[in-house]
Amino acid sequence: MVALRALKWLTRDPIAEAGGINIYGYVGGNPANWIDPLGLVDISYLKVFTVQGKGAAKTNKPDAFTVAAHGTPNSLAKKSGARLSPEALVKDIMSHPKYSPGMPVYIYACNAGNTEGASGGEPFAQKVADLLPNSSVYAPDSFGWFSENGFAGIYDKSNGTNEPDYSKPGSWVKYERQSEQ
Repeated sequence: MVALRALKWLTRDPIAEAGGINIYGYVGGNPANWIDPLGLVDISYLKVFTVQGKGAAKTNKPDAFTVAAHGTPNSLAKKSGARLSPEALVKDIMSHPKYSPGMPVYIYACNAGNTEGASGGEPFAQKVADLLPNSSVYAPDSFGWFSENGFAGIYDKSNGTNEPDYSKPGSWVKYERQSEQ
């Protein structure tokens, strides 16, 4: 964020100019449509003021492409709450200046890698992997938990609460292209 009257940064990018001289590079050069308060997620479909949005922004993987969203085994949600299809996500990923074919993609979205409840037994992450050329796609098989300090892990929910059950850990699942498109 820049204070226009003072002409100085109110908050600095944690990697400073190592990310390049384009001050809008953190949102793919498109600050009107992409939001990432800390500049560390490549595409965020999370609302800025949610705890998840703040935590998700601390999931930086310099050699991978990262996406943060709310998810299910079948879809992701846009900031508006509308569903995001695998095809729409792949279009956004492939048009992003950071992405190059073969780059691993991490989808930080609850259950995006969960086969249970996925239509046709194929979770959202597998559908994305089938559409991306030569890229592995990683997604959680349960709920992804974020905190103000970043990504806290993958765990099931505690019974009747919206809190993680640390006795039921989930995992990242790797998906590869299975079918020719």
